[in-house]
Amino acid sequence: EPKQFLADGPAKSLASLYYDTILHAEGTLQFLINSVGPSHVLLGSDYPFDMGDFDGVRQVRSLPIPAASQALILGDSARALLGTAS
Repeated sequence: EPKQFLADGPAKSLASLYYDTILHAEGTLQFLINSVGPSHVLLGSDYPFDMGDFDGVRQVRSLPIPAASQALILGDSARALLGTAS
């Protein structure tokens, strides 16, 4: 059957996705964080490709979001996902 139904609906499926910070515009990144929450946004760089952001940490730290949200994006969420949270 070509059509499949999500048992728990699309909202629950979307809540299981994670996104990276490579959006090339502060406003777009802010919109993403506001839409999915900082715990679902992970630091990205696209290194070594030339379209990447080589100073992603600065980009996140310059956003008008709480320090706790910045910490989630800059590594706390990744550590939790990887099971290396301390």
